Amino acid sequence: MNPPVRPCIASAILGALVTADLATSVDATANDSFIGGVAGAGYVYLGALTTQQLAAYATRTGRLYAAYGPNVADTYGQANFSTIAQYSAHAAAGGVAPKAYVAQPLWAHGSYAQDAWRCPELNLYSPSDGTPLICTANEPNLFYRNRQLNATDPGDDLAGRIRTAANRYEPPFFITVYGGLNWQPGSTGGKTEFWALLHATMSALGPGFVAVGADEMARLAKDACDVPGGWPNGTATCAHAAFQRDCTPDNTPWRNATKQGCEALGCCWHSAAVEPTGHKCIHPEPPAPTCLKRRQAGGGI
Repeated sequence: MNPPVRPCIASAILGALVTADLATSVDATANDSFIGGVAGAGYVYLGALTTQQLAAYATRTGRLYAAYGPNVADTYGQANFSTIAQYSAHAAAGGVAPKAYVAQPLWAHGSYAQDAWRCPELNLYSPSDGTPLICTANEPNLFYRNRQLNATDPGDDLAGRIRTAANRYEPPFFITVYGGLNWQPGSTGGKTEFWALLHATMSALGPGFVAVGADEMARLAKDACDVPGGWPNGTATCAHAAFQRDCTPDNTPWRNATKQGCEALGCCWHSAAVEPTGHKCIHPEPPAPTCLKRRQAGGGI
C-alpha cells in the first residue's frame, strides 16, 4: 500500500461501517484497522483495467497486503463477481488475498457510473471462494455524494438511514456508511465532526447496533456467511439480473438486440434495460450469492 494509508475507522454488525483517512500509518494503534482503497495498493478504478493490468495490480496488492496487514479492499463499485475472483486469485499469488471487499454505488452517480457494477444485495459473497462483499446503500443514501445530512440533528438523520437499510433483512447484517466524513483536525466542528457524529449516530441507533473495525467486520461477515463459494442453488433463470452478462446475437451490437433474437439464443429479455449497463439481452442468472434473509412484512428493529 502506498502511503498515505487509508484506514477504516469503524463498521458494524447490525450497524454502520464508517470510514475515514489518516495521513500516515505512523499514528496507528491496535484500535485502528486498515482497508486498501481505492482499490488496494493505490487509487485505481478496477473497471478500467485490462486483464493484464488487473493481474499486475492485484499481484502487487497481495504482496503489500502481506507486508503491511490490511485485510479489506474497496472496489469502489468497479468490480463484478468475475473481477473480484480474478483480483483474489492474483492477490493470493502475490502474497495474500483480501478477507473481505467493500463496494460503493457509483452506478447511481452520473459520469461515475461508467464501468460501475450494481450489487444485487448489500451483503454478498464471492461465488469463486466465499469472500464477503459488503456494499454501501444508495437508497437510503449512505454514500458520501450529496448525502446532505440534516444540520439540526445529523446523528439522528444518519441513524434513521442506517435503520431503514437494516430493517430490510434479518440480522446479522452489515452496513457501510462511506466517505465525506470530517475527520481532519480543524476541518469542521460541532455536530458533523467525525467523532461527534459517530457517537451521536450510535446513541440514536441504540443497543441493536454495534460499531466495529474493518478487520472485525471481515471476520464477523465470514462467520455469518461461512460458505466456500458457489451459487445459492445453481439454477439460472430470467428472474435475476445482477451479473449482467450481455448476450449478444452474432454480429449484432447488444443495443440493437430484439426480444425475439434474444430469446432465440436462450437468453433473457429485459425491455426496460438493466441498470447500470443498459443491457436488454443478458444470460440467465442464478439468485444473488448471499446469506441474507429478507424480513417479513411488519418486521423491523
